Amino acid sequence: MRLILTFVLLLIFRLSIAQCIIKVMQDGHEVAIKNHEVRLKKASFILKFEFTTINNINVQADTSPYYFNLIKNGVVMADTVDVFGAGRGMADYLFNKDKDIIFNHDGFNYFYYENKKDHRFDKVEWQDEKLIAYRKIKYLSFLTTPKIKVNKFKGPIYLCFMQTTFDDKFAKTELYRNWLQINWEE
Repeated sequence: MRLILTFVLLLIFRLSIAQCIIKVMQDGHEVAIKNHEVRLKKASFILKFEFTTINNINVQADTSPYYFNLIKNGVVMADTVDVFGAGRGMADYLFNKDKDIIFNHDGFNYFYYENKKDHRFDKVEWQDEKLIAYRKIKYLSFLTTPKIKVNKFKGPIYLCFMQTTFDDKFAKTELYRNWLQINWEE
């Protein structure tokens, strides 16, 4: 019994150290997220990340709800085609130079903060030992077609968020997951 309790406490501690609060802003204001969905005007918006310990996050952006539904339903990504696996990450420009997010059904964006000169956000600031990082999304970039402005896009956007760690044998452990569907006002 003691072993089970120790394991449960260790699992809770491990999950609690990798927290990231995700918010969406538009026109200078936070937009309410309800049940992992947000409704936005067809205009640029900001993804706001509040990191408490690990200053990076993997973000899979897609027009298909396939991975979104897997994440939402608790499927362990290592048990399926792991879109967050090794070799599937995409390297965005430093400081979000293009004001975009890359869409790829088979890969993910890697947003991180290393220091003031090495990160993939527009703006970063520290508040009460939390890193607050902002990434403006003005364009949607696709691997096979030219990027388009947010206001020209039709259909929902599905975002999957994951924080992971690897051990010395490259075995991956999932620390945090979240998901967000972006819908547009008519």
